[in-house]
Amino acid sequence: SLSLRKPIFIFAICFMFFNGFLKFSQYQALSFYEQRNFEKAIPYFENLVNYYPMEIGKYHAYLGVCFLEIKDLENSWKHYEIAQKIIPDNRNIIQLGYILESMR
Repeated sequence: SLSLRKPIFIFAICFMFFNGFLKFSQYQALSFYEQRNFEKAIPYFENLVNYYPMEIGKYHAYLGVCFLEIKDLENSWKHYEIAQKIIPDNRNIIQLGYILESMR
């Protein structure tokens, strides 16, 4: 029936826009990160950790590195600890931990 199709269609459109927003944030975040433009990458990675339903551990690790590079050690530690809880055996996260420990 039409009364059932309208809400489903609206939901599908909203879901597509939301997914597009996340993919755009992912693309921009990684692009700025690779260009070593960490200040511009941070808001996009924050979008991902706040809204992306999966794989947020690696995005917290990226945020940890971004904050480390701009000398914001408090936020770098915060995101390192979150990433370490999600994927503790990841060697990049372990390496970030060693770097942060050496800066204490």
